Amino acid sequence: MSVTVKLPESHEAALDLPFTKPTGYGLGKSGWITATFTADEEPPLEILRAWVSESYRAVAPKKLLAPPPLTSRPARARER
Repeated sequence: MSVTVKLPESHEAALDLPFTKPTGYGLGKSGWITATFTADEEPPLEILRAWVSESYRAVAPKKLLAPPPLTSRPARARER
């Protein structure tokens, strides 16, 4: 299994781990890393969750990152 993520904040620290390397095709220069695991290895799920979250924030459109607007009443209460 392999996972490729963009890590603008934790890129250098991620590359210190034995299961990571800069992503090929020059993407590693832009903060992309690839983590690779064999079938018998247990991936560090907490680290991977944090990386996926960081990567999503790095590449997602800004409007998807904005918190939803606050409403004064739940939607069902307004429908009545």
